[in-house]
Amino acid sequence: MTAPAPVIRRQRHDAGERPFLVVWESTRACPLACPHCRAEAVPGRDPRELGTAAAKDLLRQVAAFGQPAPT
Repeated sequence: MTAPAPVIRRQRHDAGERPFLVVWESTRACPLACPHCRAEAVPGRDPRELGTAAAKDLLRQVAAFGQPAPT
């Protein structure tokens, strides 16, 4: 009889209910032109970028997901 495979990672929450990973690229504005960057940097801010209040609200929403917090 073969032993069951060990559990490598135990799922701690349902990813369908809340994210496991949150990525927020806050701006494309950057004076550099690094060849490895995928952000397609531009010199100035895009008018569609989140303002300070909206950015703080987004962070509050991510924090409200609870524990374990998204990465």
